[in-house]
Amino acid sequence: MKKLKLVPLIFILFFLGASTLIFFNVTTMKTTVQASPLDNVDYKNDFNVTIDHAVTILQAGSVAINDTVELSARQNTTLTDYSLGFPYGYKYNLAYVYAFNTSNPAQIFNVSLDTGLDSSIGYYGVTVVFPQGGVQLRVGGSPFRFTVGFVFSNLVISSTTTTLTQAKTTTGTIKFVNETTPVLTMDYPMFPSLLQSASVANVTVTTPSDTTYAGSARAGNLTFKENLGTGQVANSISRPLPALMYGPGWLNFSESAGSVYQLVTIDDLERHLEIDGQGNIFVTDAYTVTSHMPTAASSIYVNLPTGASNVTADDSEGNSIATILVNKTTTTYSLSPVSSLEPGNTTQFTLNYFLLPGNYMSKTGNSGFDLNIPVTRGLDSVVGKLTFEISLPEGASIKDYPSIKEYDVQSGALQQGIVVTAYNVSSFNSIDLHMSFVYSVFWASFYPTLLMTTIVAVGLVVALFWRAPKPTAPIPGPSVAAKPQALKALVSSYEERTKALLDLESLERQAQKGRLPRRQYKVRKRMLESQISRLDRELVDLKQRAKSMGPRYTEILKDLEVAEAELEGIEVEERRATARYRAGAYTLDAYHRMQEQYNKRREKAKTTIEGAILRLSEGIA
Repeated sequence: MKKLKLVPLIFILFFLGASTLIFFNVTTMKTTVQASPLDNVDYKNDFNVTIDHAVTILQAGSVAINDTVELSARQNTTLTDYSLGFPYGYKYNLAYVYAFNTSNPAQIFNVSLDTGLDSSIGYYGVTVVFPQGGVQLRVGGSPFRFTVGFVFSNLVISSTTTTLTQAKTTTGTIKFVNETTPVLTMDYPMFPSLLQSASVANVTVTTPSDTTYAGSARAGNLTFKENLGTGQVANSISRPLPALMYGPGWLNFSESAGSVYQLVTIDDLERHLEIDGQGNIFVTDAYTVTSHMPTAASSIYVNLPTGASNVTADDSEGNSIATILVNKTTTTYSLSPVSSLEPGNTTQFTLNYFLLPGNYMSKTGNSGFDLNIPVTRGLDSVVGKLTFEISLPEGASIKDYPSIKEYDVQSGALQQGIVVTAYNVSSFNSIDLHMSFVYSVFWASFYPTLLMTTIVAVGLVVALFWRAPKPTAPIPGPSVAAKPQALKALVSSYEERTKALLDLESLERQAQKGRLPRRQYKVRKRMLESQISRLDRELVDLKQRAKSMGPRYTEILKDLEVAEAELEGIEVEERRATARYRAGAYTLDAYHRMQEQYNKRREKAKTTIEGAILRLSEGIA
């Protein structure tokens, strides 16, 4: 009997234990769910959403989309983040995403990429993360507005359409002819994809300057709205926009007279800024571009930094390219290469120009300088790879390094520089390079002073040699057999050095014209400079041996050294004159006259050197 009475007791205890365990598990599950702020938000009931979906067509098939979201509370809530996106297929064209407070654009929000949209298939989502504490939405309070910017590449294609039209012949009869018209088509996310429905979604598309809206997908129901400058705006309003809208669409537009729109992508851009001792800024741009036009492109348009002047261009073969300034406001230049750029082809060209120092550099104190360079400003399309290099004057040292995250410092024996490399960038990336450096004005006279010191030293050595007392006893000189060998080694070293200098000049010309990759150029330059340095050391000993052969060879080597010093002096003077001309100190005629004088002096010095080497060669036989 006692055993039977224990059965109900055991059953009751088991039931109480199981109930407690279930209650504990449910409580734990509830606690885990509350740890995620997103799950506290009821997208359907907590707030009302309106959105402006602004699409701007950029150059070379790039497209910028700004989604401005406005949230107004239906009930008090705190929002820590917000997700939105677009059809997944456009993921592969996405180049850049950013977000900011619409009422305070200086307040930038972090953005998490590829977060999806509530596990829904077919969408690419991003999540905007608001500052710690989240955004407080209160019933009756001011709505909260923020903007998410998307930059896409290669969303525009070019094609031609053929229509059958009537034409009157010279005899007055009517015939039908095929008329071909170029058409530009943008394939883009026509509507944003949201987790909840929006009460209003306002969609606008702005075409480039000097283009015309020519129709769009019927589902979007976009219609012409207004002219905006020389471009046009198409508009559509959706009331309401359903949640998780899957809205790819297309839009056609065409070029008008004066249009500079083109589907020529910039695959690679290497921009090298060199600052000299006078504060002048010289720039060399090396472009690699590809045409996606349906027909050959006779002109290529590029935007240069503000204040660019004295612009010259060369193609990959070294041929000069005509440059014309077509838009002063955007510093847009038209380049007309010797041969047209065929569809699908890639070409390279180089631009050289001068920037006004006052726009980018300011002096602080006696020897300090602040440098402020907007790296990506003016890039009106997505650039595949951008390499931005700044070379400071020789003798300058960096004081405050850039605040940007990724850059490389290049340090040589007398020169420092900064290199920034970025991929898939445009003006929307807003990369600015701020730095300061110290440079003494005495460095500007370093090379002229060194040159004069060398000339004086050579003169003193020669004078002391001639004034030295003649030995009373004959000093045995080099043997007759040793003279030809020493002279032969001297002449051979001079010829090898001359060839290395010519190779170095040729290498510099090829690099300026964009014919060599920068890495290959630097490796080859180091090899040639090392070879020249080695030969210079060898020549010091060989000259001394040649001078000991008698006054005849001493006189020849004296003429040779004076001519070499003259060549170095000409190079220094010519670089300084070029810098002053570009800064506006000389007129073009005066600069040309100076160039003629430099060339005459250079030819005279080279003739002297060649004659001296020839006279040394006569002693070999």
